[in-house]
Amino acid sequence: MDVVNDATLTDAVAQAWAESSGLLRERVTVLEETALAVLDGQLSADGRTHAEQEAHKLAGALGSFGLVKSSRQAREAAWLLRAGRDLGTTEALRLSELVVGLRGELAAQLPGTGGPAATGGMELKRVLVVDADDAVARRVAEEARSYGLWAGTVASTAAARTAIAERRPDLVVLDPEDPNDPGAGRDLLEDLCLAPDPVPTLVLTRPGGKVDRSDAARLRALGYLQKPVQPTKVVAVVRDLLNRRGPRSTVLVLTEDPTVLSALYRLADSGELRVEELREPARFWHTLQVVRPDMVVLDEDLRVYAVMAAGAWVEGPWR
Repeated sequence: MDVVNDATLTDAVAQAWAESSGLLRERVTVLEETALAVLDGQLSADGRTHAEQEAHKLAGALGSFGLVKSSRQAREAAWLLRAGRDLGTTEALRLSELVVGLRGELAAQLPGTGGPAATGGMELKRVLVVDADDAVARRVAEEARSYGLWAGTVASTAAARTAIAERRPDLVVLDPEDPNDPGAGRDLLEDLCLAPDPVPTLVLTRPGGKVDRSDAARLRALGYLQKPVQPTKVVAVVRDLLNRRGPRSTVLVLTEDPTVLSALYRLADSGELRVEELREPARFWHTLQVVRPDMVVLDEDLRVYAVMAAGAWVEGPWR
């Protein structure tokens, strides 16, 4: 399926929003009922666990629509509900405040058409995925959207040229293998990378393909990965390539403490820092190598072993 212009992308988001908004509101209702249960002294351990899970799901879904503020609010709710933390009147009142904010965001206009994502002044980076394997392209695009990127897919190099001519993307993910036109993928790569104003391109190579890693490097592609590769890996590299050029220091954050996150995001909003949040501790070492941060902020109870040595992050533990 080809997704090549703003109208089509907006329609796709509108459809996804229409299908998801009811469930999102139900999850906010769960949080509201949880806050009331805490105040009444009637919240069970199972109810707390369920509410925390719903808050995490809500945060991920809101983030996929580019609703960054709402996603942070939901993540703070999940942090308040985390097992082992005090959950009393103060926390219940804060949870109620978050519910009010979330309801306001959900009642606002559709993301991408003047709603929260637009009014927040955030311009989403645009990624075009060019791959004859529609299923692979869709999975990469879906993963990219979950990180707040605009992602479109095209199944041929001809469609890619049309899409790029209509709206230049910030980055192209290109598998040069086009079964309908064997040499067209390499030609497109040359045009993207060797143009006076090159289009940043991440090449997906494969053994025995028309374009290998050495070709991609020689043509000055911004990066390359060899298939088969997981969509999560592709998008991790895409995000790194999109952010690599900025002069700001990068902080990798693995914490759900809203105070810490709020302070860091104030610095990010001022342009002093670039904040990269990590939600899965198991992916810490992989993310550390991809993001290459200047600083790491961790919850004190996390057992993660890495140090900066000779200008590079080195994995532990050590004795």
